[in-house]
Amino acid sequence: MSETKNEEEVQAEDEKKTGGWRAQLPDDLKENEAFTGFEKLGDLGKEYLDLKGRAENSVQIPDEDADEEEWAEFYKRAGRPESAEQYGLTRPDNLPEDVPYNDFMEQSFRDMALRLNLTDSQARGLYDWYNGNVCEAHGIMQKEREREYGDAENTLKQELGQKYGESLELAKRAVRTFGGEEMVSVLEESRLGNHPAVFKTFLKMALAVKDDQLVSGSPETEGKTDMLDKIYPKMKK
Repeated sequence: MSETKNEEEVQAEDEKKTGGWRAQLPDDLKENEAFTGFEKLGDLGKEYLDLKGRAENSVQIPDEDADEEEWAEFYKRAGRPESAEQYGLTRPDNLPEDVPYNDFMEQSFRDMALRLNLTDSQARGLYDWYNGNVCEAHGIMQKEREREYGDAENTLKQELGQKYGESLELAKRAVRTFGGEEMVSVLEESRLGNHPAVFKTFLKMALAVKDDQLVSGSPETEGKTDMLDKIYPKMKK
């Protein structure tokens, strides 16, 4: 007894014999690989709708002859903010205390990022990279300065020998006497007081005058003395 075939089985056999829905296609398309993978027309329809949705949500690169508005829309859809202020830039939390944050630099970066049509994620990544390099470069410079200060101290100690401590005090007193508070501030900020040439200059000035002409410790000069100690952070007796 033969089995009765249902309607779907009969339709499938007919499609195999006639080529199914592809039979309605032009001869040059019937065996095209783009269509042979779909046994049913409905499968092709679903694939078409899926591709159409993807296309509508995709970002198409404008043609070479596209106008400014088309390019602006392209960059907007790609992720570029509409204004420089909308970039989500953040200040670095590891910026050294002696390196002030540059607000002007941040605004310049925002303006340039918008001009270059950077996306928000691109701008944030580049800005974080830049600030990280600033901190790293500052750390390297600090280590180099500390090395130079150490070398300067050793050089002076070798040249002055046992007179180093006494010479240090004379140089400090000369700074107070001939340079005043302004010179103290300059040497503190620039840390030039550790430079052998500067140190020797004030030492010579101190030795060129009588000791009683140099300012000695007093309540009025105690504050300046503390600042002078900062100028020579490593040069201790």
